[in-house]
Amino acid sequence: MFRRGVTIVELVVVLAIIAIMAALFFPAVQRVREAARETVCKNNIGQINLSMSMYSEAAGVPDALPVDRVDGWTVAILPFIDQSNLHEEIPIGSLVVDLPDKYFTPPRVFLCPTQLNTRSSDPTLVSPAHYVLMTNRRTDRDGYSVSDAPLSLNTPWISSPEISSTYFFDNEGQLDGPHNGGFHHASGLRQGVNLFPRP
Repeated sequence: MFRRGVTIVELVVVLAIIAIMAALFFPAVQRVREAARETVCKNNIGQINLSMSMYSEAAGVPDALPVDRVDGWTVAILPFIDQSNLHEEIPIGSLVVDLPDKYFTPPRVFLCPTQLNTRSSDPTLVSPAHYVLMTNRRTDRDGYSVSDAPLSLNTPWISSPEISSTYFFDNEGQLDGPHNGGFHHASGLRQGVNLFPRP
C-alpha cells in the first residue's frame, strides 16, 4: 500500500500560514500586556495617594528632605500600605549609601511595571523612585499629587522622591513620562487617576 508523504511545498505553505498568524497575533498580545501594566500602575498610584491622604490628615504632608538620607513620604506612609514591619526596621535618618541591600528594592506598590520594562536598574544600587510626590511651591505644602516619576529622575525610592508641580509646565513638549511621554497622577484627596498630558 502506497503512503503519500508531505511535500516541501506543503510544509512551506503551512509554515508561512503559521508565521502570518503569529505576526498578526503578536501586536495584540503586546497591547494587552501594556494595558495590564497601565492598570497596575494606576492602581499603585491610587493606593499610594489614598495612603498619603490618610497620613497627611493625621500628620500633615512630610517635609522635603535631602535625597541622600533615608526618610520622607515613602517611608512615612509604609504603615498605611500594610508595611508596618518594614517601617519599624528601616534605619531612618541614615545615609542612603550605608543602607543594607535588603532595602534596595521597594515594596511592590512602589514599582511601576512600565518603568520596570523601560528603565534599566542596577541590583547593586537602591532602586530609583517610580513614583514621586508632586508639591506646589507654596510653603504650607497643603497641595500635593502623587505621580509617575520622570524616567530621568534617579532619586532613591527611600529618600523623599519629590518634584515641583511646575516640572510639567517647564518641560512641556519634552516630557519623559513612562507612558508614551505621559504621567499618571492622582491629586490629593480627590478620587481617580488621570493621565497628563491628555492624549
